[in-house]
Amino acid sequence: MSPYDVEYLKDPERSTKKDNFVLVGILVHSGNAESGHYYSYIRERPADSEDDFSWVEYNDADVGRFDPANIPDQCFGGLNEPMAFSTMRFPKTWNAYMLFYQRASSMEHDRQTHLPILAGNPVKEHIPAELENRIVTENELFIRKFCLFDAEHAKFIKHLLDHFRNLNRNDCSEGHILEKEVLWLTLEHLDQVFSRAKDCPEFHIVLNIVTKIVSACPECCKITLDWVSHQSNALRNLLLRSPDEEIRRKFAKMVISGLKFLRDNESHEYGVDIDTFEREPPSESTLLSAIPQDGGALHDIIRRLKEFWQYLHLHSRAWDDYYELCAGIAQLGRVECAIMHREGFLTQCLQVLVADYNHTLIKRLRLDNPPLAHYFRMLDKGRKFSFKQLLALLAILLRCADFGTECADDIYARGSRFLFAHGYPLRRQEEALIRFGETPRSKGLVFLDKAIGGEHNTAACQTIVRILTLAEPVLQLSAAIQLTLICGVNIDPASGARPYLQVALAFCETCANSRIVKHLLSGIAEEVETIGHSGGEDHLDFFKMARRIRNESLVKLDPAFFHSTVLKLVPRWAPTLLIYPDPNVRQDTIALLHTLVFSLDIRNMDDEEKADEVEDVAKQLCTSCLKRIQESVIMPNKQIEARTVEEIVRVVRVCIETYFEEEDGDSPSQFLLESEAILDRLQSLTVSSPDDALSGEYDSDEGATDYSENYA
Repeated sequence: MSPYDVEYLKDPERSTKKDNFVLVGILVHSGNAESGHYYSYIRERPADSEDDFSWVEYNDADVGRFDPANIPDQCFGGLNEPMAFSTMRFPKTWNAYMLFYQRASSMEHDRQTHLPILAGNPVKEHIPAELENRIVTENELFIRKFCLFDAEHAKFIKHLLDHFRNLNRNDCSEGHILEKEVLWLTLEHLDQVFSRAKDCPEFHIVLNIVTKIVSACPECCKITLDWVSHQSNALRNLLLRSPDEEIRRKFAKMVISGLKFLRDNESHEYGVDIDTFEREPPSESTLLSAIPQDGGALHDIIRRLKEFWQYLHLHSRAWDDYYELCAGIAQLGRVECAIMHREGFLTQCLQVLVADYNHTLIKRLRLDNPPLAHYFRMLDKGRKFSFKQLLALLAILLRCADFGTECADDIYARGSRFLFAHGYPLRRQEEALIRFGETPRSKGLVFLDKAIGGEHNTAACQTIVRILTLAEPVLQLSAAIQLTLICGVNIDPASGARPYLQVALAFCETCANSRIVKHLLSGIAEEVETIGHSGGEDHLDFFKMARRIRNESLVKLDPAFFHSTVLKLVPRWAPTLLIYPDPNVRQDTIALLHTLVFSLDIRNMDDEEKADEVEDVAKQLCTSCLKRIQESVIMPNKQIEARTVEEIVRVVRVCIETYFEEEDGDSPSQFLLESEAILDRLQSLTVSSPDDALSGEYDSDEGATDYSENYA
């Protein structure tokens, strides 16, 4: 650097000494302009000689030797080497970000001043005792951590669990001191190792042993659940943070097993005397204090789960595991449901379902609830969340609700008798969230539409609808539920209507209002015309199952209510399915029409009213099929494959021959003449293969299918 220093620039004629600098450090950035990671390569100095030196890589806690011959590959950027069986090369995502140089003369001075104690070893510098102790401590912790993650440590934990009870001949020790030490050591290993890693073969064995232990001794069970509820991050690590789905799920099951064991065997440690509530209901004098507010494993676990709401949005992959644990607790009994309702789990489930709805009230709700606002922002960024177990929890909590009691924000101020006779009353906000969107101008209940639409858990949605429908006439939500289902069925693509159709069947099974049920079935039949090329099988299955529904309330009025209703709607839903692209759907539609209409001999039926009904339906079906042919093929002058219209033409022919009579002897009616004209025009537009339909040149008289022989 001597030609560039101040002295040389002042007097270039002046002789100068060489002033060389040596590369001693490289700071590397891996990533892109928005994010990434930094690490360093540093040359050790002083060295024994100028030619004898080494480099070290510092990458967070990972420190190791680095070969300087790799500097061009690791620091110069450029393109990476092609992988096996490929010639593609891509720009490297790592590159030198900053270079560090040291004056060569100062390095030589340091080498002469600081000599290593042993050749080949780094120089040992004197450092303050406080700093040296800190380094020693950190190194010791690093070695412990290294050993902790060693596969042999997991085997040690397993053998420890296997053998510690043998010391007391399979009995627990007095005071459970040994059991506590072993269980906590095992649980700490679960937390520190298994919650942070994938592919842990020993995890399942260890957790199975722990589950057996907590299911055999109340005190061991309490020790385990105390650790779960009182260790600050243990439950979060194993239930939310663990990258292994199997670890999260099995750990949640272990917690449920422990709670169930305490519930059945040690009510004091559990926190609630179940016998008092489920077998011997409390007297009037103990109603207000019937359910304890604190104490016991149940309350501790539930409140720890409640604390997770503030950062649950950060763990989207663990939502099913979290809510599955909550649902498992709620499923233990009505008392557990009541405690979870008291802690606000029903409110939280409903808030999650409506959080992304664009409405002033929901925006205000997000402002008042920061975790809900964070969750909404994650949704807005495209993050996906599963509602499968959330809906299972919601169904369980609603099953234990008392819809007939006036809403109350503090149900325990009113006494706990509701918990045993009918269930717990809803909070005002909970009822408002359930009813949100029931106005005539909306598209139905917001929470229900969100629950059904993603097809997260259709069975749970069916249960929720049954619960709400059976609560009539108290709730008066049947019309709103019906509107939600009809609007949901009207979706593009029509394959998305599947969960709404399945939930609609559950609604029809429980709704006691025949007018609303008929309106729902009619609305779904109307929507069939718009399904296009998807959803045909789902809609056909709906009508197959709808005609067999057993609704006790409606069957009392009319034993054939659903069969008759589906029959009357045939002209609306059948024509579209008869020309659906999938041949299986077309053939199954023919089979269903045969059952509903064509298999009945109306001329020999004893029930004239029924015969007239079938005849009217057949005539309307014929008219609807002809209309569908005109709208779909003839009016747009569209070429169509013969096989696609084979079933609908067959239905028209059968209807004309069976249910329409010629006027004035041999003179055909105007309707029959028009029908033949439509079928003739259809024949001129049909082709024998899809390739002919796609061809630019087409002669309507050549390649057309003659239906006269097939249906004469």
